[in-house]
Amino acid sequence: ADGANSPIRTELGISIKEESYSQSAVVANWICSNAHLETAYQWFLPGGDIVAMLPLPNKQVSMVWSTSPENAAELLKLDQAAWNDRFSSIAHGAILAQLGALSLNSTPAAFPLRRIRASRFIGPDENPKVVLIGDAAHVMHPLAGQGLNLGLRDVATLLNILSQRESFRLPNDKVLLRRYERQRQGDTSALLWVTDKLKKLFSASSSTEKQLRNWGLGIVNRSHFIKRRLIERALGDTDFE
Repeated sequence: ADGANSPIRTELGISIKEESYSQSAVVANWICSNAHLETAYQWFLPGGDIVAMLPLPNKQVSMVWSTSPENAAELLKLDQAAWNDRFSSIAHGAILAQLGALSLNSTPAAFPLRRIRASRFIGPDENPKVVLIGDAAHVMHPLAGQGLNLGLRDVATLLNILSQRESFRLPNDKVLLRRYERQRQGDTSALLWVTDKLKKLFSASSSTEKQLRNWGLGIVNRSHFIKRRLIERALGDTDFE
């Protein structure tokens, strides 16, 4: 669990498949005057930008603004007043209407967005007693907000496998670790695929694609059953107990 640039993964010679999303994420923490109600908010803007406001304790939110590298550089130059103007212009002021006045509570930073998937989630055959979890194993676009959940499912899966191991196996038995790898690779591949498709969907520029997208989202929004199933899938099927 040593991050996307995992030194341990590199030391073990585990290869990765990496693709750039050609975007950067601008991140910063804000204090909001309205209660965020422990709710995450997300806005999809014309041109492909995505702004997410994620709840933190004490009326704070964490902003993740996915945009072009050029626009990210411009955002980093903004002062408080300029940020307020920018928020006022987004989605007819929806951000400020939802969260109230926002006060910058950290120095904005930016990092490139990329898709990473390790070729294997455990050490090589000659040294298999290592497990990759979280960003060391997989990195995805933040638009679906599933990066943390996917890492938590890594941990939960590993704990379940170890707690249910046969009495004659040690926790670092390669048979157990291969069970973990098989289970996590399938879930990871599926979620990476869905995230990439969502990224392309919300980057669509033609009016027909936008109409189809809005029509589909409208159906989902009106269906409690579909929304419940999507939430259940996002949270994963792993039993944490």
